[in-house]
Amino acid sequence: MWLWHWAAPGTVSFDGARRLVLPASARRAKADAIGCFTTQIAPLSDDPRDATILSAPVLARFRRDAEIVWGPR
Repeated sequence: MWLWHWAAPGTVSFDGARRLVLPASARRAKADAIGCFTTQIAPLSDDPRDATILSAPVLARFRRDAEIVWGPR
């Protein structure tokens, strides 16, 4: 899951990568799971130290309708 954050340009081989479109049930399950982590997706208080951990762009990636997976074709 953190490949996109930690990999340096040119260090990841996309051989064997494919886009897997998720069915509606999987998207709902992901949304439900994300919603369980309120301490990560919403500020705990007005104190800047309690700010949201996962930014809107990160959450948008988690909420996409597809995943990139690697494996045999």
